[in-house]
Amino acid sequence: MKNQILNSGDKVQAGGALAVQLAPFGDFKGEMNMPDGKTKPFVQHLDRAAFERIVEAWNAKGAPELLVDVDHGSCDDHGSTKAYAWASNLRVEDGGLYADFRFTDEGAASVNSREYRFVSPVFDLDKRGNVLGLDSVALTNRPNLPVSCVLNRESSGVNNVEDNEGKPNMEKILSSLDLGSDASEDDAVAAIEELKKKVADSEAAALNAEAEKFADENKDRIENRQAAIDLYVKNGKDVATAFLAAFKAPAAKSATPSATRISARNAATPAATVGSGDASAKISARNRAVNEYLAAHRNATHAEAWSACRLADPEMFAD
Repeated sequence: MKNQILNSGDKVQAGGALAVQLAPFGDFKGEMNMPDGKTKPFVQHLDRAAFERIVEAWNAKGAPELLVDVDHGSCDDHGSTKAYAWASNLRVEDGGLYADFRFTDEGAASVNSREYRFVSPVFDLDKRGNVLGLDSVALTNRPNLPVSCVLNRESSGVNNVEDNEGKPNMEKILSSLDLGSDASEDDAVAAIEELKKKVADSEAAALNAEAEKFADENKDRIENRQAAIDLYVKNGKDVATAFLAAFKAPAAKSATPSATRISARNAATPAATVGSGDASAKISARNRAVNEYLAAHRNATHAEAWSACRLADPEMFAD
């Protein structure tokens, strides 16, 4: 028999097949009964993949008819298992999970008289609240999900739905952070901050390794290795390279430093002069070094020249 399409003024006939929405797409808050008798809050993520799992599991059982009771009476060991309808043809449509209901006489009368207006599914869940299958369905006036009314498309108006439009899926976020579905917002923030710290530490270690490699490759031009590393870390490779560009490494097996190296540019001055306390001679040597750097690097500022010379010959430029 072709499914009936009913409006609010129509009536359902006993035995007639009526398409009914069992659950919509979305994320919904719920509570899970634990073995110790306590309840655990969780979020049901009802997407197309979840509903397709339900249909696949149902079809694997041979697609039997599903009992539709009243107010989940069959879920209670001492409750009523009277059928008000039988559901079949479980499927996924644009609006969510659907089934065809064939009402008993009492079920049809209950719906037509508006004694019961909505349905409420009971899902099989894993320990994290993921939907595995469909256990039963009940006629009720207090649905656990915002399903459409049995006889029309009027919403149930329940307020436990999480409006997920334009918002992040917290279940997926908590899962990616290796946190349980019962984790708090503070737990998630703490986990994110810890990840940010690990990333920053990793980047700092990589930069320091680059700086050490730079210092090793230019060791013949550097008097103070740590100063070169600090310069690289703080200002980058280009700045550190610019400060060393004017200086050439000494020739192989040379008995004396290169004449172009700043620390040897004052070779004509007695060695004791620079460090002997003769301030005038020391200032003169510094100025010559800075001026030579500026002559070789016409675009450099005086501050850049001073820094480059001090890096090349810390002793001469020591205060």
